[in-house]
Amino acid sequence: MSVLALLAGMGGPRQIIVLYLPLLCSSVPWFVLEKSDGNGLEKLSYLLACTVNFVFSIAGYVINSKILAQKFQFMVYDIHYKDFSLESVVQAFNGILRTFGYSGGKIFSFATVLNGCMFMVVLMVAVSVYTGITGKCRLSFFARSLSGYFLCAVIIYVLLYAFTDIPYADRYNLPILVFAIPVIAVHMKEVLWNQTVKRGICVFALGVVYLCGVRKVYTALNIDTTAPMREVVDYLLDRQVVNGYATFWNGNVMTELSNGEVAVRTTSCAEDIFRTDDNLYRWLQLKEHMEHKPEGNIFILLTQEEFAACPQELLAQEEAAFSNANYILYIFPGYDEFAKRLEGRT
Repeated sequence: MSVLALLAGMGGPRQIIVLYLPLLCSSVPWFVLEKSDGNGLEKLSYLLACTVNFVFSIAGYVINSKILAQKFQFMVYDIHYKDFSLESVVQAFNGILRTFGYSGGKIFSFATVLNGCMFMVVLMVAVSVYTGITGKCRLSFFARSLSGYFLCAVIIYVLLYAFTDIPYADRYNLPILVFAIPVIAVHMKEVLWNQTVKRGICVFALGVVYLCGVRKVYTALNIDTTAPMREVVDYLLDRQVVNGYATFWNGNVMTELSNGEVAVRTTSCAEDIFRTDDNLYRWLQLKEHMEHKPEGNIFILLTQEEFAACPQELLAQEEAAFSNANYILYIFPGYDEFAKRLEGRT
């Protein structure tokens, strides 16, 4: 386990935050505050195991940031503290609900049924965690420690967004919320209820997860989010303009949709496209892109939102080669010409 913690820490701070730190935080109260019930050795072993794994994960992160960073190039995220943001808390809370299955839709529709079932599953998780950490039911130490970990992980997760500028995405809560089902399952196994009732609750919870998953997949299949991007890719391929610049999430989609024919140098933000220094985003970037400028005609792809943040004095002199509801495409006769225009030369 310590080796896994070391390797996880070498992958960055995310696993430390979502796994090893909550484990450590949840193990201390069990050992210090809970009344002795004859399993003190088990609690001490749990505390020591969580502490050792946390230390090894930190050691892995130190190896990553102080040793490997000097030999290899990889992306490093700078996270800064900020004033408490209630908006970030609400954003994280809504993301948790969406992960459980909440979705928009008309009130008088099937979405209401699924959302109602989703809230019942959330209630089941909340009750399981509450009874686990308060000792309202006679549960094993494993069940209670699992509830404690889950609660600490959710609290740390929400506080992370409330007090730091880390960018938010729903997928980041999956490593935590995946433990919601084990929390319910372990609780149902150990609580002294009628077996038929417990089986019914478990079947209901699994059914809700299944139905919400099927609905999300079915909804996603009916949404063609890449249609506007395919228009851009087809336009470029028809004119044999296969080198250019775009922001990270747009550039990699272009490469995928063109089966690798369009080579995009990606940046972290649109403003970086209009810089002549080393402005490329190093994450998933070809080494060739870092060492050489593109040859031949080049394109600049911007979303409608990114366009507003770009140098208007330059773009005002250029006519967009192509645009649709989502994107604006500019084509320049070579990188050198583009660089001259950036520097104000003709």
